[in-house]
Amino acid sequence: MAAIRLVYAKIIIFSCFIHQMLPNENSDVIAESGHKFWLQSLIGNEEIIPKVTSLIEDCIAPILKNSTNILCRKHSDIYMDGLRNGTPWAYHMLDSTAKLEAGILMGNLVSMGNFDECIGVTDVQTDLGPFHGKHCLASLTWENDTFLSTKKLFDLIEVPGGSNSVTIQWGFCIPSTCGAEDMRAGLSTVLHRDVTVTLSELDCHTNEGKKLKIIDYVAIAVFVTFGLSVILSTSYDLLKKGRGKQILISFSLYTNGRKLLSTKDSPETLTCLSGIRILSICWIVLGHRYLLSMNVPSINAITGYGFISDWSTMVIINSVLAVDTFLLVSGLLVAYGQLGHVDRRQKFLNVPLYYLHRYIRLTPALAVMVLMQLSLIEHMGSGPLWDKGNKHLTQLCQENWWSALLYVQNYVSDYRMCVGHSWYLSVDMQLFWISPLILLPLIKWPRKWNLLLLGTLIIGGIIISYTVNYVNEFPAGINAGVGPEWDNRDRYEYITTHARFTPWLIGFGLGYLLHCCKGRKPLLTGLQVYTGWMLSALGCFSAIYWRLPFQQPDYKYNVYISAIYACLNRPIWAFAVGWVIYACVTGYGGPVDKLLSWGAFKPLGRLTYCIYLVHFTYILYRQLTTRTPIYINGINLMSQVVSDVFFSILFAALLSLGFEVPALNVEKVLLRAERADKSDIVQRKSVEDGRINQGFAAKDNR
Repeated sequence: MAAIRLVYAKIIIFSCFIHQMLPNENSDVIAESGHKFWLQSLIGNEEIIPKVTSLIEDCIAPILKNSTNILCRKHSDIYMDGLRNGTPWAYHMLDSTAKLEAGILMGNLVSMGNFDECIGVTDVQTDLGPFHGKHCLASLTWENDTFLSTKKLFDLIEVPGGSNSVTIQWGFCIPSTCGAEDMRAGLSTVLHRDVTVTLSELDCHTNEGKKLKIIDYVAIAVFVTFGLSVILSTSYDLLKKGRGKQILISFSLYTNGRKLLSTKDSPETLTCLSGIRILSICWIVLGHRYLLSMNVPSINAITGYGFISDWSTMVIINSVLAVDTFLLVSGLLVAYGQLGHVDRRQKFLNVPLYYLHRYIRLTPALAVMVLMQLSLIEHMGSGPLWDKGNKHLTQLCQENWWSALLYVQNYVSDYRMCVGHSWYLSVDMQLFWISPLILLPLIKWPRKWNLLLLGTLIIGGIIISYTVNYVNEFPAGINAGVGPEWDNRDRYEYITTHARFTPWLIGFGLGYLLHCCKGRKPLLTGLQVYTGWMLSALGCFSAIYWRLPFQQPDYKYNVYISAIYACLNRPIWAFAVGWVIYACVTGYGGPVDKLLSWGAFKPLGRLTYCIYLVHFTYILYRQLTTRTPIYINGINLMSQVVSDVFFSILFAALLSLGFEVPALNVEKVLLRAERADKSDIVQRKSVEDGRINQGFAAKDNR
């Protein structure tokens, strides 16, 4: 009997593709019936249906017949009776169960079946009570399989990372009265002993809705309150025709929308930063789209993983450099803005208010994203992958929401971060905390000592980065299955402030230089300008393509070379982009400055912080609600990126106008109105126009 069950299970999973099974006198008959079913049923031959029904019963019944759940067993019998009698709902359940997909050797290892068809089977009435269709996505992992047919097959599959195991995910449609454990135990019984079956209730879904929790009602109350505030404030603003009290029009869509869409510049605006920000955020969206595409079902996963060793995709893979661009811009604006503030006020900044202002500017939009992940987003999606994936993200926020809002989670929460891509905000905030310690000597010391200080700190950052990578033997490339400690590199190097602060310091130094030459144009010869642009282009090219050798399958890991790459690549990129900013601001940008200062970039530049917050969640939502495997290629990837950018801008505008800008307006009225003089307001228009993060949005419309 065990041998027969094994044969039946192989038919379920491998259909006619795997035909070398354990010896069994019925195996040839079963295989022949299977072929006849798929061929003859297509041409309308009903004579084969009884044989097919018997075969299906023999294949499926053992999975649930051994369940200790009596109701599950009885409803499974009713399911089989429905197939024998030609009942439509039973055919839908069978039809929605996954079949063998083509392209297993190309990495097409996820057969989800038809999720919506399965859960669309509702209210099947029986004497034992009703049941519905339940879709379950089981994971079947083969390790050290000694069964000849599967061993030969899996030897041909190039599993990324060089793993000795292969996991196939398979969708089943079963009666809703059967639990995940019933299905797991049944599959484990009929499958080969070296196959590990993983299935939990999060992998199973019906069409029953989820009940609202207390946190959901809290979120609804918050969003309704802000929504009503926007409506009332906008109505008041329109009635007063823009002459109402500032505190009462803080939430006005009319006033805030005009500021958002304005393309006007104040005299001190660093106009090129708008273009740099929007191009950088689009680059980040591109990189995250590619990254997440590698982690969802695809019919050519092997081809997708092969992209990381292709020279043409280095621009995509190295989108991580865009984060260093934002760190550069953030450091630049902290130094440039605060040094100008000190010059005008003739006194050092009020540090407590400096920190409080920054926290108020950063936190409202981030808090909204945290609240969404904790609450309502659970009710917005569905699909075979949704509950398990989203539950994991929600659990991270349940554990670490506080560290996200205190901007310490890149150290405190380790690799279990709430709204994971907000690690950057923790790094940026921590650097902001220490900025007064660097600003003070820049104000008090002579210029030559300041340059020496900044140079020493930058060299120190490079040494720290080298030490971290060398001691831990971190690899230099993107995970291609070569080199040690991939996960630890992200945890202890990629998201840590002490290993990432060098580009910020370079930006800080650039802000100091721009402040020193404010009001006058540096005299550079044509040769100097040409040399600067050539070195900048070479630096950008080198930073992007230096990683290519590390991505090759035959690359042999070298700790020295990897550490040198890790400590120099980001500074090279920061210096290269820093020259672009310097040249544009000082009048040597030419057509590059005209492009980056294009008026259309200004409204988008103000949204880059909110785009950064929403884009990753939006991409994850699309990935986790997928019903079918995708096909990975350049055209599909770019079309998805265009869609991601468009909807991220749309949702970012809602987040900005509904939460970010109103909070900033209230903060300005309550905390800053009495202490801001006219010259200070002019400067803030040029350096901080109500955007949240100094690295993300222009501050030219305060």
